[in-house]
Amino acid sequence: MNNRSDEDIRRQTRTILRGLADKTYREFHSGLVPGKTNILGVRVPKLRELAKTIAKTGLPFPDGTAVGWAAYLQAAGVGRAGHTAVSDTDCSGHATGPAANCSGQATDSDANFSGHATGSGTSCSGHATGPAANCSGHATGSGANFSGDAPGSGTNCSGHVASTDAGCSIHATGSDANWAGSKASTHPGPSAAENLDPPIYYEEILLQGLVIGCAKMPFDELLSRTAAFVPLIDNWAVCDTFCTSLKAAKKHMAEFWDFLQPYLALGLEQDPQDHPAQTEFPLRFAVVMLLAHYINEVYIDRVLTLLNSVKHEGYYVKMAVAWALSVCFIKFPEKTMELLDGCNELDDFTYNKAIQKTIESFRVDAATKDRLRSMKRR
Repeated sequence: MNNRSDEDIRRQTRTILRGLADKTYREFHSGLVPGKTNILGVRVPKLRELAKTIAKTGLPFPDGTAVGWAAYLQAAGVGRAGHTAVSDTDCSGHATGPAANCSGQATDSDANFSGHATGSGTSCSGHATGPAANCSGHATGSGANFSGDAPGSGTNCSGHVASTDAGCSIHATGSDANWAGSKASTHPGPSAAENLDPPIYYEEILLQGLVIGCAKMPFDELLSRTAAFVPLIDNWAVCDTFCTSLKAAKKHMAEFWDFLQPYLALGLEQDPQDHPAQTEFPLRFAVVMLLAHYINEVYIDRVLTLLNSVKHEGYYVKMAVAWALSVCFIKFPEKTMELLDGCNELDDFTYNKAIQKTIESFRVDAATKDRLRSMKRR
């Protein structure tokens, strides 16, 4: 490993990402994440492969040296912080995650961290989202169709959260050195004229989350780094991809469940009209974590109770709850039908979306689909 300045690390990260960018894909994916203008166009399988390289051997440089994943995250601004999951203090209007101040500095004794650039002057205003994988396939293996959360988009985005690394060569030949140059792809990213060099690229944020998900670290450190990352989530794509990358949740079910409760409380205890923008994606993070890791025999009753109790006006929260309920129906049809056909607390939009997503699944028989159609609220 080699000592490099934070600026060197950030510059090299961008060089690699630009080399992996695909202009055609950038144009396609930009339509799935409305309002984001800082997308390079790197496909998620390529980002996953790069994240694995960083986690295993470090971020490679052209001279053959590399910087370890911890130094990479520190340079990116996702240093280790305390893992108090949610603070009442807002972070420059970005999100009410585990941050009480925006200094961008994190110490083991201070849970006040949120800035995504340590000392660079970059603000936490929420620039970055995450590139979807190929927009086809299944959603986290649930078998339920996920039509995508981009308003007005009819594109099936189920492959985004469950894409695999199979068949993704990343235009690299297996040597870490091939990551270091800027010619890793035959598909150029933005031209010099197009590239206005935003404070942070969409893919930079997602890469940070993927590194957190696959790097080997003590579990308490994983929680701390997860808490530091959540305030950077400002779109469904980064949120869902990050959630599915946190494989350690399967090994620490009880601990991660406790960790999620303050985020879930954003939809249970607070008035959703107070700060809907600040709480929308931290709450979606918690809901998608339930969807990705907790729809099983042990947790299904608690999951259904929580989903039924979520109250939030955010579109992306409602869509996440509907998606989660459709997956619950696929795996536990009787329990979920009892909720949907009973006296539930779901708002009309979420309720009807849950039914719609369930009907779209190939794993629901025709008779059940007819019953569900008759249950829709008019």
